[in-house]
Amino acid sequence: MEMHLEVLGETQINRELLRWEGRIADFSPLFAGLVADFYEMERRVFGSEGATVGGWEPLAASTVHERARLGLGPNPILDRSGATSRGRTPRVGGTGKRSLTTPNSEHSLVRIDPTEMVVGTTDPVMGYHQRGHDSPTELPKRTVVSLSEIDRRRWVKGVQAWITGSPLEGVLIGPAGL
Repeated sequence: MEMHLEVLGETQINRELLRWEGRIADFSPLFAGLVADFYEMERRVFGSEGATVGGWEPLAASTVHERARLGLGPNPILDRSGATSRGRTPRVGGTGKRSLTTPNSEHSLVRIDPTEMVVGTTDPVMGYHQRGHDSPTELPKRTVVSLSEIDRRRWVKGVQAWITGSPLEGVLIGPAGL
């Protein structure tokens, strides 16, 4: 049995779980907890302006000027949600941020099957920020999804705990609901 997590083609977790193949046929309750955990991690990423994933490049002077013109402050980076409340259409961080921090929001992507979990966003702008300068608009790289080694180990421990029937308390940071 193998646990594999990929973000825009980059492998985050690729671990083989030995001795347990065939023990568990339905991981979907665990996956629901991992999805909640993912959203909690992403709220921390956006709340820290990327500090939890290595930091984000400051806004360009032109962006700061545009935000001032719209009545928005320079922070938080990747969050123009204030524009929505003023009746304006946000370009970055409106639906993109919400899709990574709020379940069931526009562009949020969650699919849970018995043996597979997919979580993320369908918002292409978040992909451009994730990759950086290879985007069509030359956006600076601002990593929005990246599991730390500690998070990767936690998730693997969660799978191991699920397989062995051990408690998940203290493994997941989000509201697991298990």
